[in-house]
Amino acid sequence: MKKIKKALILAAGKGTRLWPISASTPKPLLKIKGTPIIENTINILISKGIETIYVAVGYRKDKFAYLKDKYKEVKLIDIKDYETTNTATALYRARKYLDDNLIILEGDLYIKNRDVIETKIDMSKYLYRPMDLQNTQWGFHLDYLTNHIKEVRKPEETTYLNNKLYGISFWLKEDLSVLVKALEKEHRKKVFKTLYFDEVVNLILDAVTLGVQEIEDKQVFRMKVLDDLLELDESYIMFKSLDLMDKVLGIKRSEITNIYDSPGRSLNNTNYVVEVNDDKYLLRIPGKGTELFNDRQAEKDAYNQLNHKNLVEEAYFIDPISGIKISKFYEGSRIIDATNNEELRALMVQLRKLHEGDYQFKEDNVFERMRRYDAYVASVGGRKYYTKAFKKIHQYILDQEQKVEKLFETKPIHADLSPNNVLVTKEGNIVFIDLEFISMGDPYTDIANFAHDGMYTPERTIELLEIYLDRPATNLEKYKVLLIASAVSIMWYIWAVYKMAVEESDFRMYKSYRDQYLDWAILMQEASLKYIDLIKDVY
Repeated sequence: MKKIKKALILAAGKGTRLWPISASTPKPLLKIKGTPIIENTINILISKGIETIYVAVGYRKDKFAYLKDKYKEVKLIDIKDYETTNTATALYRARKYLDDNLIILEGDLYIKNRDVIETKIDMSKYLYRPMDLQNTQWGFHLDYLTNHIKEVRKPEETTYLNNKLYGISFWLKEDLSVLVKALEKEHRKKVFKTLYFDEVVNLILDAVTLGVQEIEDKQVFRMKVLDDLLELDESYIMFKSLDLMDKVLGIKRSEITNIYDSPGRSLNNTNYVVEVNDDKYLLRIPGKGTELFNDRQAEKDAYNQLNHKNLVEEAYFIDPISGIKISKFYEGSRIIDATNNEELRALMVQLRKLHEGDYQFKEDNVFERMRRYDAYVASVGGRKYYTKAFKKIHQYILDQEQKVEKLFETKPIHADLSPNNVLVTKEGNIVFIDLEFISMGDPYTDIANFAHDGMYTPERTIELLEIYLDRPATNLEKYKVLLIASAVSIMWYIWAVYKMAVEESDFRMYKSYRDQYLDWAILMQEASLKYIDLIKDVY
């Protein structure tokens, strides 16, 4: 048995069959449950005692550069002509490194069972699996007595293959020497640039003995198409949504030139920018549990009323069941600067247009939302995360409900007006986005939500109210906005507790939000108390 201490990962290709997923991220760097495919391979190789790992890179090679810093075992090989060649050329370009016993791996393989990697061999061999049905991928013609390879076969309609080739092979130094000579001889031929290195292997089968190592199904996965990714990581379901681009806008996948995460923060959804030549679109994929908190049909109805009113983003499509949304991407836009009074004045002008508009949405208020969210928390056993301080202020807020409701008005409101839901376009216009909570409610709810997400002081919250009112606020108005602000923060506290209960991987993040929201709720509630004596006559 001979020891293998080196490996070569072929990762130079563009991965066009996974376009546009691989448009900005090379296929080997796509993540499965948070870990890039190639890092999963590297970690397994290192755990098996591999000391040197060569990675042949080409497409978006800069994306692989971090691997050298993260893993001392990794060395990158630049395949400059990757766009016009195939893996035979990549192996030819890397031939000087084929000077020892070696494992050769395709870069798009996800290895689920680390034991398929062997580092002690007595002959060169490929991984393979026998199959009962006709295989439509690469396979072998084997000597049925010895299980030695007689031919590596491409999938063709006229070729019956009852076994499957996996893109992992183990090579003895002396057999690699024969392979290198074949590569050097063949690379001068025009056809060479289109060849897979497995095809060159066929040219040396008379000179070397090449066997197979059998593995079971679902131990190694090749990430060729979207369904392959989905089998291992359901988060890729969002790319199924790209088919909507064709149905809604007539944009086919082949026309999509890039796709990437949208800048900005969203705790409820994931947003992607989809580029189609010179145009860009925003694709929203709702997060886990958002269907409980949002009425997507109400959101769709709201966009139908508000589209083209110069108030909200232009939405091309909303699925009221899944919550998937396709909307205009505003190039050069940014979220509003919550510290800039000039921008806040422009925001308040737009907000008053919404509040005074002749629109009809479903009625809702912060107290009803608090009760709904608490019911969701109870349904998942999350009330154990409520603190004593929360229970105390929660009860206080509920005790004030009847008093505060006497002050309520009912107008169209955004109901989730955070700085992250307000865009300033490159022309300087104010645009509201994500109407997930839009409703008929009290306008002060929008002021309170904005102050909450900006973590304003009580004084700054009152200042924001006065910018909205365009005049000094009365004591009653100050009390009202501060108490509603406290209620809004308690509502989001309950939401954060729900997230703690159902998203264990992000438990600490949502716990920090919970605690932050409680502190702010107490701050606002205590600030409101100074106005109680001044407004007693109102009650």
